[in-house]
Amino acid sequence: KLLARHAYAQELQMSIPLILSRVNVVFGYAGVNRIRIVQSSRSKTRPLAAEEEPGSLPDVSDAERESIARACRDIEDTGLREALVGLGQGIAAREVTRSKDGSGA
Repeated sequence: KLLARHAYAQELQMSIPLILSRVNVVFGYAGVNRIRIVQSSRSKTRPLAAEEEPGSLPDVSDAERESIARACRDIEDTGLREALVGLGQGIAAREVTRSKDGSGA
């Protein structure tokens, strides 16, 4: 689910195939098959709860970080590459949290 301002929602919608393919490169398989765009203005968004803040997730192993970085190394756009690395690390951290909680993947 992507939150987008009205002005950018259409551009994001047209970029979904590219975003999906690049996100799935991080996984190495088709782990994401749909992206939902929600239009909103900043004034209507709520702040993240403590458990949703990126800093509250556990650290991933160095090996996992290297694996994610290798998967993204061919992406030329620096901003996109950094965003996808962050996404991959966030997903890996959530998997660590789920496995500790025993809630599965």
